[in-house]
This record gives sequence, C-alpha cells and structure tokens, in this order.
Amino acid sequence: MKNNIIKSACVAAVMLTGAVNADAAERHAQGGTLTVPIITQTFVDDFNPYSAAQADMVSGTMYEPLWATNVLQGENNWRLASGFSYADDLLSMTINLKSGLTWSDGETLDADDVVFSMNLGRDDAKLDATGQWSAGKIASVEALDATTVRINFTEIDGTIDWHIPRLTVVPKHIFKDVEDISTFANSNPVGSGPITEVKKVRDNQIEICRNPHYYKADQGLPYLDCIKFRQYSDNSQIQPALINDEIDWGSNFIADIDKTYVATNPDTHGYWYPANDLINVYLNTREKPFSDINFRQAFSMALDRPTIVDLAAYGYPTIEEHVTGIGEFYKAHFNDEVNAKYDYLAEYNPERAMALLDEAGYKDSDGDGFLENPDGSEINFDIQVVNGWTDWVQTVQMVTEYLAEIGIKANTRTVDWGVYDEALKDGTYQASISWSHIGVDPILVYRDYFYSAQRGLSWHTNHGIGSPEVDALIDEYTAISDSERRKAILAELMHYTAQNMPFVQVFSNPTWYQYNSTRIGGWATAENPIVQPVFYGADRKLILFEQLYATDMVAPDWQVKMLGDVVGDWVLAPEAGAFAVGPTLGDASWWANSAEDVTTRACLFDDVFSFDADGSFANQMGGETWVESWQGVAADSCGAPVAPHDSSNVATYSFDGDTAALTINGLGAHVGLPKVINGGELASPADAAASVTYVVTELTADAMTLDINFGPGYWRYKLVPAL
Repeated sequence: MKNNIIKSACVAAVMLTGAVNADAAERHAQGGTLTVPIITQTFVDDFNPYSAAQADMVSGTMYEPLWATNVLQGENNWRLASGFSYADDLLSMTINLKSGLTWSDGETLDADDVVFSMNLGRDDAKLDATGQWSAGKIASVEALDATTVRINFTEIDGTIDWHIPRLTVVPKHIFKDVEDISTFANSNPVGSGPITEVKKVRDNQIEICRNPHYYKADQGLPYLDCIKFRQYSDNSQIQPALINDEIDWGSNFIADIDKTYVATNPDTHGYWYPANDLINVYLNTREKPFSDINFRQAFSMALDRPTIVDLAAYGYPTIEEHVTGIGEFYKAHFNDEVNAKYDYLAEYNPERAMALLDEAGYKDSDGDGFLENPDGSEINFDIQVVNGWTDWVQTVQMVTEYLAEIGIKANTRTVDWGVYDEALKDGTYQASISWSHIGVDPILVYRDYFYSAQRGLSWHTNHGIGSPEVDALIDEYTAISDSERRKAILAELMHYTAQNMPFVQVFSNPTWYQYNSTRIGGWATAENPIVQPVFYGADRKLILFEQLYATDMVAPDWQVKMLGDVVGDWVLAPEAGAFAVGPTLGDASWWANSAEDVTTRACLFDDVFSFDADGSFANQMGGETWVESWQGVAADSCGAPVAPHDSSNVATYSFDGDTAALTINGLGAHVGLPKVINGGELASPADAAASVTYVVTELTADAMTLDINFGPGYWRYKLVPAL
C-alpha cells in the first residue's frame, strides 16, 4: 500500500513539473488593465489575506500559493514551489521552493516565510487556511534550508498535498510584529503575486498594479499592468455593466444571458458555464423541526427542482436528481445503486411529502393552513440568503412557496454577507442556502460535510449530523490508495448522506463566468478550457490571469469618446432626445423629449451649465427655467427658478476620468432636470440633494452625455457647448 502511494506521488510530480499551459509560450506585449466587479457595500483600505473583507482581490493577485490546483485539467501548476515529495513512511512531506524568490519590497522570500505562515494556523485556528492543524494532521513544520520545507505529520496521510494550495504565504518580516493578524488592515501590502502595488483606493473602486519584483518578470509576465476592482451592490448592477463594456470578467448570475449580454455584441461578449459546486439548503438538525428525518425528507420531496432551475436560475444549473451530497462536478463518482435507492427523495411529490408528515404527527391543530410540530409547537423558520444574490434569493423564495403548499411556514431572510458568514460558521442559522466544497476528490466534500474536526471551521459541517464511524471512513480514505476500497468508502458516505439528509440538494451550480474580449484576450472557453474560470479561487484565478493580455480591438464607445474636457459652458442639445429616460444605461426607450419641446421648453434649453477650471460649478438659468408641479407651482411651465434649485447655493464639481464619474456638490445644484437625483426623483424641493453624481458616457469637444441612475432606470442628458 505504501509503495503504491509513493509511486502515485512520484508520477504526479513528474507530470506536474512539466505542466505548462501551451498558450504561455505565446508572448504578448505588456500593458492594459483588467476590470472586474465585486459585490460589496463599499471597499475599504484592507489588504489582509486573512480578512474576509476583500479576500477576492487579495488572494492569487497579491499573494501566490505554493502551487495552484487545476481541477479541470487534473494537474497542479507550480508557483512558489518547484515540487514536493512524501517520505517513505508517509509521515512527512518535503516541499522545494523556487530559488531567487523575492517579496514585492525586494526582500528575500524563503523557507522561513513558509514555516512562519504555516505555523500561524497552529497558533490560531482562524488562520489555519489548510485546515490540517485543526484536523490534527500536522505535528510540526521546519525549514531544512533556505529553499526546503518539511511538514511532519501525526499519522500516515497521502492527501496533505490537496490542502497545501490553500496556504497563504505571507512575509515574516512584516507579519511577525503584528499583534492581531486577523484584524490587521495591511494597508501597504508586501506580496509575492503578480499584482501587488496599490494605486487607488476609493469606496467604489480599487486599483492594484504589477509587482516590480515578480519572479516571472523575465518571462514578460504578467502581461497586464493592473487590475481594477469596481464595487457593485448586486447582480442586477453587474448585468448592465457587462453589456456596456464597463467590466471584463464577471463571475455572477446574469439573467437570460444569451439575449441580455451575448446578443448585444456576439463578437466580444461570451460566457462559459462548466460544472461547479452543489447548491444545498442546509438545515440545523439540532432543533425542531429539522431534527426529524421525516421532516427533512418531506422538505426535499416538496421541491419542484426543474421549475426552480427554469424560473429562478434561467435553466443554467443542472437539476439535482440525487441526494447523495455530490453533484454534476463529480459525475464520474456517482453510485448507481445508491442513487436508485434514494432518488425518490429528490422527486417532486407533494402528496407523498404531506402523507409522510401526517404519519410523523405533524397536524394543523389551529386551522390556519399550516402544520404544527407533533408536540403542538409552531413551525415557522427562516431560510437565509445573501442580499443581492438574485438567483439564490429567487430560489429561496420558490422553496418557501413549495413548502407552503405542503403546509410548512418558512420565510426568505436576506442578510448582509457578514451576517450570513457568521451564522454558517457558528451554526446559528435555522436554514441557509449555500454551496458545497469543490476539490480534487469527492472525499474533500464529505470531509467538509461531516468531519468532526471541521466543526466551527467549515460552513458546511455545522448542520449537526456526523459520527465517529464517518470520521473513521474519511481517515481511512486518506491513508490508502486502493481504488476499489476508496470507491466503496464513497458509496458508504453517499448512503449515509442520503439516509440522514442534513441538507436538501437543489441543483448543481454552473461556474458563473462571463468574459468580454473588447479589451482583454486569452480567456478560458469551452474550446480553450485552460482552467475552471473563477475569480474567487486564488489558484484558478492566478492560472487564468497569467494568460490574459490587452487586445488591439476597438475600445468601447465610452472610452473612445472620452477625448474632451468637461471645463466650459454647456447647454442641452437643441434636438429631440436631448433628455430621455430608460431602463438601463444607454437605453432611452421609456421617454424622450420631442423636437417641439426645444421650443415649448426654450427656458430649459437656454440654461447654461458652467464648469470652471478652478472646480466651481454654476447653473445659469436667468429669470426663467422649466419648473414643475412638485416644486409647488400650479402647472409645469416656464417660470422663475425655485429654491434651492435656483443656483443660490455655492457649488463645486469633480470629474474622475478613470470611472467617468462627474460629481456636483452643492444643495440643489444639478444638470438637466432638478428632480432627478441618485436613487430617486424628488417629490418636494425640501428633499433636495447636497450632491449628485452623473456618469459621463461621451465627452468630446463637441458633445458631452451624462447618465444618472435614479433607481428604476437611467436619465440621460446630451449637452453641447454654449454659443
């Protein structure tokens, strides 16, 4: 057995050493910026890789792993390490680092940094990214020399290498003096990755650029100079951003993507949705009604999964027809016998669900149409989901509706990410939709579901189901290489999952991935499956980012047209469509002014919007402008300006050419119609805004177009220089 494991490890090492993507041999010119969206309320000046605040922008960009796991290709990609080997007795692993590594500040990166980083997890479970200290698998870590690290195990384990890529290697000379690493902001980061230098930090945008000491610089890598992260509140904001070429790489649910995104520019807009994790509704089995297996089974049979997939997720996921804990990503490991025995639990059968509940003693004792527990207590629980995750919110809403049909009262509870994260980690939720683990082997999924040492560390272990027998099966799996025995263990775990149902499987999630080749090339596609293309995975993100390069294609209109200067005097263009409104950026389909309005509203078309070089702004309206009934006048007509929209307050402006944001500061200061503000329309002059921000979508010497999101859609103003 031992020799088989050693042989497997050696074969893998030979294969992996030579694993270089074919496209990497093609050199591209350096330059260009990749723009990606991140859903958050606001950005903060925090680049700590151990903080969840902005982990997606730090991992795999500022900090490289020892090696990256390319699950899609079934191979590793060597990064800081050049290889590893297990000892003959399988009680230790030796990792070899590449020589000549440096941190972005020029200091040497060596084995001491790796040992220091590994030992952080020994001393603080919150910093145990690999999970191996917490699992009791590691006895000690030591540096044999400047480029050699040895990890000593507490027991035989031939799978430790599966977990090491999750380790974040940080600079010892920076972090050793930090009192509390988990709260350390790391505002001036020193990293090892291709992109480390913080160029800009704002509430809605962060830009980081290339590492001046990157170890692959002599290969011309990375090709791109910078990554620009843009803040969005939810998926609905990302969709128009993709359509309008504001971002290059999306990892988000996009409704009806072929029509809403691809069709807008088939030559440059694309997506690829390979299989990914399993989406489950996790149930807290430590409390009623989830402590009853009958209830959990009825819950599962109440769901019409095909309809949920079609309506909530536009048909993109794979309908989950099994209850064994693994989905389409691990299709090769499905056990037909186990599936045949338990698949009825994933079939939509509300009648059987209600009969099961009735037999288990659930009754509508008070006649309100909803069942009570067998002891008469009320059933009324929340299913938590992250606010803004629109496809999941819709999924949970449909789940609650299906439960209502069998007499179960459940509610959709949308929460901020921090609340969601904490509840799953602490096991304080009632029910929560979440995903499953994805790794090189399905045993990692079951370990994440059931292994007792993972409780409190993994989201997916806190449902309350587990046993020493299951722990023993998982331990055995990691210590053998016998494929038939491993297959048998997986079958036992599938059976255990289906029999106990600590969560309700809903669908197999696709890998959400959209790309825009207008500015950036080298994307992973179904025809070029470089890697599973996710931005939230450090290893996979790093592999794909290394292939990306700036193209010579025509830039989007809003960039090409950004050729002028806002400084000057501007008026509404005297033409039809000078001001208009529509559902999305660039879409003015709801209403637009007519050519006749240029005459009937001449008092508006002669308003002069003055942007001075010193940063001051003025709306010169003269004695009359267009006033409306919400301002207290009898009817919409030309009339005297109404305070505070009468230019009586001092106003200034600022223009950010990178984000195309034009902000006017001053109570009542505005361009175009005074009623339109960010997020709404005014109902009274008393509600006037102190600041309004427009997006400049065109700027030349001859024209400037401004768009403003007022909530339901966008208003657009086309301006021309005043004569």
